[in-house]
Amino acid sequence: FLIGRLIDNDELVMYYGNERKNLYEKPSFNEIFKSEEMSLERWVFKQDVLVFENWAIDLTHKKWQFRNNQKVIFRGCEIIGDDTPICFDGVSEIIIEDCTFTYFNNRVFLINDCLSLNIKESLFKECVYLYDVYQNSNGCIYFIADKGTTLASGEREIRVEDSKFIDCSVWNKEGHY
Repeated sequence: FLIGRLIDNDELVMYYGNERKNLYEKPSFNEIFKSEEMSLERWVFKQDVLVFENWAIDLTHKKWQFRNNQKVIFRGCEIIGDDTPICFDGVSEIIIEDCTFTYFNNRVFLINDCLSLNIKESLFKECVYLYDVYQNSNGCIYFIADKGTTLASGEREIRVEDSKFIDCSVWNKEGHY
């Protein structure tokens, strides 16, 4: 079966990485797309709907930003982080299913102007938000800014179901609490 960008039109982009022979190893998104325009330090995704399925994604040298998308879906992905969270600006719906997030030294998600965040059957492991006395200490795994639109009822939907958080915490570098 082919891996890569299976659908790419004005409305939907689907990046699919099937399971390899070794059932525990997913294809590397970084390796497959290293020669494309996304090879810069920051990858900005602006399509209406984006789907990332069955990928190993290394964010230790990349910054991912999603802007004004209708829907962003991560399904079955293993994502390794570093000092920069995955940023969502103006994304209506974020869906995270059966994913693993490890080694983030900052928040995993930074979310502005979002209506719905659904995290299901996912694992967050060793995600530690390190901040100093001058930073906002709110949010370890995700931070949702106060600004933004809401549902007709005036609310935003945040749902976390059947997920695990192992060795995740917030630490002040200066020792202030």
